[in-house]
Amino acid sequence: MKHKAVLFAVSFLLASHFTFAQVAVAYYPFQSEISISTDTENTVWGDLRIQANTFFAHMNLEPSVMVNVSRQTHVNYYLGAGVNLNFFNPLSDLPLINGYAFDVGARIKPFTSYPGVQLIFEIAPYVNYAFDSGLLNARLGIGYQF
Repeated sequence: MKHKAVLFAVSFLLASHFTFAQVAVAYYPFQSEISISTDTENTVWGDLRIQANTFFAHMNLEPSVMVNVSRQTHVNYYLGAGVNLNFFNPLSDLPLINGYAFDVGARIKPFTSYPGVQLIFEIAPYVNYAFDSGLLNARLGIGYQF
């Protein structure tokens, strides 16, 4: 198991070295979430949200697939779907999957001279694993497309 983790870490570092120009990062301060994305200018891109300011056992990850439905000079509008996971849940006999999210958002590029800077606004309905409860997330963040 330890060898697999080392192999994964080395593979991730090598891959990120060669694809650094295709990575975006974002921070959502009101939700304490950090986001790492593939190139948000592509038609289809991936996003991984990591919950910050929490104990490791309570840290949720949310991988999502996003689709730009409209790409313009100063704003991209997108839709996406993802799954909310906690890899520590099975240790407590809880399901790995916490729930599911659907994202509707805009990445606004307000500065012509700094096109990598993005203001992000999302509305993201979330439903729990059992589909018996949910909430409506509204996210406001800042990002940078390298």
